[in-house]
Amino acid sequence: MAQKNVWYPVRYNLLKVRTVANKVHYHPEFDAATLANDIALLELVNPIPEFNETIVPACIWTRDKLPVDTVQTNGYAPFNVTVDDETVRTKHFYATSDVYDECIDQVSENQLCAGFPTALAPNSCHNSVGSAMSHALYTFGRYFEYIFAINSKGENCGFNRPSVFTKIAPYVQWIDSIIFAPKVRYEDDTKYYGDRCQDETGTEGTCVTLRNCPKLDQEAKQGKAVNPSSSCSFGKQEEMVVCCSDENVLRDESHREQLAQVIEEIDSCPQLYHEHRKNKSPYDVDNFPTYPYLARIHSKSDRSCNGTLISKQFVLTTASCYESLQPQGEISVSVGNNTLQKLAVQRTFIHPEFSKVAMEFNLMLLKLESAVTI
Repeated sequence: MAQKNVWYPVRYNLLKVRTVANKVHYHPEFDAATLANDIALLELVNPIPEFNETIVPACIWTRDKLPVDTVQTNGYAPFNVTVDDETVRTKHFYATSDVYDECIDQVSENQLCAGFPTALAPNSCHNSVGSAMSHALYTFGRYFEYIFAINSKGENCGFNRPSVFTKIAPYVQWIDSIIFAPKVRYEDDTKYYGDRCQDETGTEGTCVTLRNCPKLDQEAKQGKAVNPSSSCSFGKQEEMVVCCSDENVLRDESHREQLAQVIEEIDSCPQLYHEHRKNKSPYDVDNFPTYPYLARIHSKSDRSCNGTLISKQFVLTTASCYESLQPQGEISVSVGNNTLQKLAVQRTFIHPEFSKVAMEFNLMLLKLESAVTI
């Protein structure tokens, strides 16, 4: 199932260098008789120093359903017995194979079969057991090589009779447990601005500056004692940071229902507005993309910048974008591809730790005067 030697190409030439594996991690439930859980990881003694044109890692497909029906598999011609170096192969084959719904042989639940019905002369192509079933997928403006399964057994590279492959997706958690087990993990328990926290009474809240916790801010202005939160970091602004509970986050209780509606809309976004969403394939290039969430922010001086509609009445943008709109007296937002809606801005919320010098925390929320029609 696995060998102690690994081959990989070296930059600037076509030579192949042998490196010794430090350890082979077999799946704990591997069955050599049935080839169930036929998967292993080889841990190299030294990491590959750099990735380049000749060596690039593959992406692992983590979903159970394959995105394609045809895949690339590979094999090799028999060893040339006339060559002293037993590692020299006469020829490497790549084949486009079909993924079958059923296998001829009985296989485990995490295995599948792939091959090609065209006949091939016996022993003219050997299965490269341990090699990956792959396919290039287009995403983020370029193609990435994804691997879906590992060749467990077969003959003639899947020609005449389908080869058996072990799917990778069911073993992603096991792979992660091996790769990340020895890594040192630093856990920072500090609660920073915007993190959830607990006040001295055990009530849950959010770490914010005092002026952004209306009720506590009002109490402080009335001369009542308000203490900084011991569980929240003071951040980069030299202001008191408190653990503001949900009860204290609003100065006017009449706004609580509206706040709850906005939170529910944002949290439930994946389940909303399906009738308006374009059914896009993640594997095809969309030559006519639409961006229905795009908002254009205008000033009276015809300056403008972009924002993103995140709820019916809120637009997310950058603080630097908004500050570039001078003068800022009359700011409006336009949304919609086909039917344009133009709305005035009622209020702005800049991130309290925004820094013009370092451009950190460069965020701002715009509250529209009225809700957008979806």
